[in-house]
Amino acid sequence: MKANFALVLLSLLISWSCKPKIQGSNFKAWTFSDQQVFGVHELKKTKGFDHFHIYNLDSTTYKIEQYKANGVLELSMVIKKLGGKIASITSYNNQGFATETRFFQPLKGGLLEITKQLGVNNSIPCKGMIHQFKDGMIIESNLIGFDQKPCNCSQGFSSIRFVKYSDRNRRDLIKEVSYFNILGEPVNYGSYHKVKYERDERGNVIKESYWGTDNQAINDSYGVHERKRKFDAFDHEIEMSCHGPDGSAIANIYDSHKYIYEYKDGLITKHTIYDINNKIAKEKGDFVEDGSAIVNIKRDKRGNIIAYANFDENQNPMNSKQGYHSLRMRFDEFDKVIEEGFYGINGEPASDYKGVHKYIYVRDKNGLLGLESYYNVENKPMIDASYVYMNKYKYDKEGRMISNSFWKDQNTKMTNFAGVHQVVSRYNENGQLIETLNLDINGNPIRGSINFSKEVIQYDELSRPSFRSYFDGIEATMTMNMQVGNFHKCAYFYGDNFKVASVQYFDTNGNAVDAKVNGSEFVHKIEFEYLGDKIVRQRWYTNGSIFPLIVDCISGECMDFDGVSMGYLNK
Repeated sequence: MKANFALVLLSLLISWSCKPKIQGSNFKAWTFSDQQVFGVHELKKTKGFDHFHIYNLDSTTYKIEQYKANGVLELSMVIKKLGGKIASITSYNNQGFATETRFFQPLKGGLLEITKQLGVNNSIPCKGMIHQFKDGMIIESNLIGFDQKPCNCSQGFSSIRFVKYSDRNRRDLIKEVSYFNILGEPVNYGSYHKVKYERDERGNVIKESYWGTDNQAINDSYGVHERKRKFDAFDHEIEMSCHGPDGSAIANIYDSHKYIYEYKDGLITKHTIYDINNKIAKEKGDFVEDGSAIVNIKRDKRGNIIAYANFDENQNPMNSKQGYHSLRMRFDEFDKVIEEGFYGINGEPASDYKGVHKYIYVRDKNGLLGLESYYNVENKPMIDASYVYMNKYKYDKEGRMISNSFWKDQNTKMTNFAGVHQVVSRYNENGQLIETLNLDINGNPIRGSINFSKEVIQYDELSRPSFRSYFDGIEATMTMNMQVGNFHKCAYFYGDNFKVASVQYFDTNGNAVDAKVNGSEFVHKIEFEYLGDKIVRQRWYTNGSIFPLIVDCISGECMDFDGVSMGYLNK
């Protein structure tokens, strides 16, 4: 189950509810019961508001169009009823491609939801989620397995419970949300068990706080217990500040206390950061990506962000921690990004931490990324980490990537660092990647210099990767000449926080083996140490050793979660 599953559910449920007003009206939000779609907080004027236009296509079909504050269509949804009950909700991007479908089945005492996003079942390892309603509001959602029994997801919870406002103005708004396991015991979702929301009379969240399984005050992964917010007359968030359990002002892990937001036509154009002394200050700390005090945001007429620019506490232009002052973007007629470029203080070409000045993207007919190429500060084609100039992607009918091929230009095939031209992917019935196959320029399997033609991924009972192994056809083989190589199988082990706790390497006979990293380091076992959701350090053990090499993951390269690649995990 993906980490964002609960957040997707919450984004729907942290909404407004009132008497249904369906046909041809504009609303700030929408929600649904087992029988009805609810438009919430009807808008007479829509300029300056993100909003939803809701109307009936026929007696059993609703259509909802989601618009930006400046009136540009972002996506649309079609909701169908069957036998008086909600049967399905399908989301389409602004090019008409179905990106997500939610199927509903009436059950005694609830409504079973099974969701697929780009062909992936969001509830895996469970079948779906049963919503229980009271007075037309979802008050509890329980995961159910394919065996029709309660199911724990890969994040460790089985049910989500809601406490909601019941007064007329805020009816159906979430007051508390908390997580429980299959036994009904309180558990953490990420770094917290419960979130409490305090709202103003218009439903805006003016306070949100985080709590543990014993109802104790705790901090989230950003080091904050409570966030306080202020809103303008149009319900735009104009200020957010960080606080401790006693309400006192504190700084987050970026050494920042308060954020001020400015808008034009309902869209953010600037945010300014303040320290604990209420002075404009640059972000600091180990996890900072940009390190600026002020970010100016420039938009096109359709509301797309075409530039971010970094400034210091004196409003002087500055380069980010990654070495560039501004990021500029271009969009196609469907508001999809087709170019990203990095520039210095004087407008000169700059690069990101990968050394790339410009990324060029070409979209397919469905708006999915079909081609990606890279350019240096001289605006000349350059190679990426795989030593190719261009990647081309293909997808199946549900939007899952089934092919990644390598090119020198639009018409000239090439191979990557391993001598492979194309990687073909295969998925199981729930949309999980289970196999990749390496092909040469003629479409034949090839093991290349990495010594394998096939990679196989196996999953545990919670649908988390358990093993990643390599073959030449059906013959087990040892990887070679990779950033992380010299092994047949990589095994993953998980901790109480349901995150990867360690990775270990084995040969074709199942014996412990030292993987070779970057051609010089050797390691059999890697242990991950977290601060909240972030990896701060790793302990690397060679086979048989009890004394690890300590690797700093805050500023340096570390092993990624997959165990087969290195990267800057906090950039």
